[in-house]
Amino acid sequence: MPSPDRDHDRGLLARLDALVELVADRHGLALLPGGRLAAAEARVAARAAGLGTPRGPGAGAPAATQRDAVELLRAVAEGVGLLRVRGDRLEATSLRNAWAQIDESLRAGLTFAAWCHRVP
Repeated sequence: MPSPDRDHDRGLLARLDALVELVADRHGLALLPGGRLAAAEARVAARAAGLGTPRGPGAGAPAATQRDAVELLRAVAEGVGLLRVRGDRLEATSLRNAWAQIDESLRAGLTFAAWCHRVP
């Protein structure tokens, strides 16, 4: 799995890749009945995507903010087609291997287009 420190420097695409890789490695993440990630799953996803709480006094975001950030990242990954909900699990799709082969600028454009399509 990519280093969270390296992902922080690379931005959204690296965070998407890290989240999708985590979901694939774990063969899915558990969802609550309302469709949100379970709290423990959201914490693991936040760390994997480089959204974990920084250490030190006064550093970091509250857990609720981190969970919202993970859910937003998840929505983008679903919009691009890299993740899908199947029952009570969030799963990686078969598109993730093809996604890794696409040029980074094209992936950025596809991500932007998918997000714009979802946001009214």
